[in-house]
Amino acid sequence: MKIMILVSSRSVNTFQLLYEAFKDQMPDQELVLGIMYYSGCSMTMHAKFIQNNESVYDYYRNDSGRWVIKNKVHMDTGLCDDNWDVIRLQAGTGDLANEMNINCRTFLQQYVDSRVKHPHVLWWHSTWFNSTDPELYDDPAESYGVNQIAQLTKTNEAAKKY
Repeated sequence: MKIMILVSSRSVNTFQLLYEAFKDQMPDQELVLGIMYYSGCSMTMHAKFIQNNESVYDYYRNDSGRWVIKNKVHMDTGLCDDNWDVIRLQAGTGDLANEMNINCRTFLQQYVDSRVKHPHVLWWHSTWFNSTDPELYDDPAESYGVNQIAQLTKTNEAAKKY
């Protein structure tokens, strides 16, 4: 299994623990993990970095139990580094529910598909705001009335249009 994630920050720590947990349960199975990281990155920022050909990501790779890091690389460095089975794009709070980002999702999916020639699954992951402390997250919770059900509803409505 080969998994690549593009994240803004919240998933890095958990994902870094995945290698050990996976290998503990299935030591004979191949596992390669890749992380393309840029702090606070929204889908719009990912699209702009691609369009401007910017090398801004920190690329973490683990295929042996040890993380190797390359700093300030282009998204293609990670996407083209292996035959990824799963590619997960993390959307910041509100990104998937924001209809303006439908174009960004389409652009990013087409970009990933054009770079990753191996059959793969593209998985969107939305980050949720903390209803008790909305200041911790990138999108003010006020846009959802500090209501996670309202955010979920808007996200589902936007996804149906996509």
